[in-house]
Amino acid sequence: MSKNDVVLINSDESADEVDDEEINILESDKCSTSESESISEGEHEDIETGETSMSIYYRLRLGISKIKKSLLLRGKFREACHSLKLKPKILFLDVKTRWNSTYLMLKRAFEYRKAFDLLIRDCKFLRKLLLSKAEWCLIADMVTFLQPFYNVTLQLSKSKSPSMALTAAVYIALYEHLESFKKGKVGADMLNAAEAACDKLNKYYPDSDGLVYIMGLLCDPRCKLQWYRIVGISKQVISQNKQAALSYWNEYYNVFEDETVVDETTSSSNNLIAAQI
Repeated sequence: MSKNDVVLINSDESADEVDDEEINILESDKCSTSESESISEGEHEDIETGETSMSIYYRLRLGISKIKKSLLLRGKFREACHSLKLKPKILFLDVKTRWNSTYLMLKRAFEYRKAFDLLIRDCKFLRKLLLSKAEWCLIADMVTFLQPFYNVTLQLSKSKSPSMALTAAVYIALYEHLESFKKGKVGADMLNAAEAACDKLNKYYPDSDGLVYIMGLLCDPRCKLQWYRIVGISKQVISQNKQAALSYWNEYYNVFEDETVVDETTSSSNNLIAAQI
């Protein structure tokens, strides 16, 4: 999407406002649009043939892509929003190389599902993309499923606060979230998604016990050894991690007694870190 497209979208009397979240994603729209074209050609039949095996995701994504690429459909989408007394906003397309873009796409689509459905019903060549009430409910579940991943991404992406110490806490929070998707409480699709996410976390979770993460946690005044005790980490693990940190400290940073000249600034800094450990 070009800047001119943004201007066209916002050119009528009740101009659509573009928020910061949208501005960040608009830069990726060119590649996502071409990507959606390849998906529509390779993953399913033409929507006008009446024979389609598209998933909910591909139908929603293709519908959004059609709207974003057509000035006429964008205008009709605005009209649908106004008729439903909704403030018009831009629909998102997800991008493989942009974290959480699928979550943002689904969240915005669900928020404007009534306007989306109204437009799809009004366009004969798009009616095969119409989503049922049950399918919208599944999208709502997907938004709920993905939201914690979005939240922790924002938390770990902060540039003015330390985040190294939060690594283990993030894993624990995500595991607890995924465990809430138990058989019987959610459908098979969401259960499979939760199991796949757990498998991915299991692959990388052991790395959170690496020395760099241990040091980051122990040296963070918000955590230190107290965090291990609060979340129920075993005494054996606490002792092992403490010993690993002390061993590294003694090998590389401890000030030896036989040193004759010690820089006061360096000594103060070292003593501060040693006290935290």
